[in-house]
Amino acid sequence: MNPKTHYSPDPKLAQELHTMEGHYSPDPSHYADIHLFIENLPKDYIPYWDNKDPGIPDVIRDSSAASIAAAGLLELSNYAFNKDSRNKCSTAATNILRSLCSFEYLAEESNSYGILRHATWKKPTDPQADTSLIWGDYNYLEALLRYNEANFGKDLKK
Repeated sequence: MNPKTHYSPDPKLAQELHTMEGHYSPDPSHYADIHLFIENLPKDYIPYWDNKDPGIPDVIRDSSAASIAAAGLLELSNYAFNKDSRNKCSTAATNILRSLCSFEYLAEESNSYGILRHATWKKPTDPQADTSLIWGDYNYLEALLRYNEANFGKDLKK
């Protein structure tokens, strides 16, 4: 990986977000990267394709990274070491899902075969990086299921 870039989410964070159930660490220091990820999200909670891109804020977003993060954050909210961390994870995941459920990111009324638009893969080498990706769609559905289970069907709208 190029040290001058910081793809979203970074590999260490992705590993922490997708740790197998029952193997979460109670060590608070393990949540530092997660809190840093949350604090550095843009206003709409959808990460940039590269958090170190010098063109921010005028660069494409990555809905697939957002959906992966939302699913992982909802899972972590069940295991976080304290109430503040649980609330921070669940609030961030809810905000991500609210954005993903918006017209900006849903592929409604488009010619896309996917569920979400604006996913990014291989941006530096692929001029069509702003697209739908199956793993983004999968994790979006996974996040919606986890949200529904945790909130008993409560609507995502404020």
